Amino acid sequence: ITSAIYNAGSVGTVANAGNILSTQDTLVGGSSSQLYSASGLRNDGTIGTLTNSGTISTDSTVSVVIPIVITNAITNTGTIGTLSNSGKLSATGTSNNAVSTSGTIGTLTNAATGTITAALGGFNGGNIPAANGVNVEGNGNIGTLANAGTISGATWTST
Repeated sequence: ITSAIYNAGSVGTVANAGNILSTQDTLVGGSSSQLYSASGLRNDGTIGTLTNSGTISTDSTVSVVIPIVITNAITNTGTIGTLSNSGKLSATGTSNNAVSTSGTIGTLTNAATGTITAALGGFNGGNIPAANGVNVEGNGNIGTLANAGTISGATWTST
């Protein structure tokens, strides 16, 4: 598990106007039971306000045999009061989400200039990939999702 920013405590405000990038390169081999993950920002604690006007992204490159590779621009298992995006949140890999929460996000706002996108990339057989712009898992919760920009995912079709 790699993250450019990792929080397991409490942070009042995170403001990004630059670039936050995490990458996960999976080497040749590996078993299908292995899990690799990368997040631009991973929150297992509490963040009051997260504001992004820059780029938060993650990218995965997989070679030959694919274990399970999960890439999320933002992974939240804790609590984020407000997440505001007027920049770019993006994830590229074989199983990825621009924003993934199994915790709580009070309000997620994507401004007219904001892009929340997930794209498939580096797929070379193995697990069926998925790409979601916003993914709410298990007991996850987003109180309000307000979008004026672009939220997109991707689908994979076997050839």
